[in-house]
Order: sequence, then C-alpha cells, then structure tokens
Amino acid sequence: MLREAVLAELERGARPQQVCVLSAPAGFGKTTAVVQWLHEAQRPYVWLSLDAADNDFERFWRHLLAALQR
Repeated sequence: MLREAVLAELERGARPQQVCVLSAPAGFGKTTAVVQWLHEAQRPYVWLSLDAADNDFERFWRHLLAALQR
C-alpha cells in the first residue's frame, strides 16, 4: 500500500522538462520505487548518483551534463 502511494505521488509530481528529487533515509526503498515508477511510466530519465566528491561545483555539473548527453 505504501509503495503505491509513493508511485502515485511521483506520477502526480512528474512534469515534462523538470527535475524530480526523492529524499529519504537509507533503506527506505527510494531506488526500488523510482526504478519501478520509471519502468511503468516508460519515460526518458537521467540517473545521477552523488557522493562526497561531487560536492565540487565543476565536477557535479560535468557529471550531470555527461549524463544528459546520453
């Protein structure tokens, strides 16, 4: 039941040409929920995983632009 609520909220908030950020503590199923939603919606997407090294402005934008070009 809870997963359906998350999927419905993702669908409700999804708009073309926008960025969607999902934030929750580790182990709450964020990745699983988003992958399921993207698979069902069949939308184009870019997946960018961040770590501490991505706190550098230029590095972050370089990685984001590379992901968007694919």
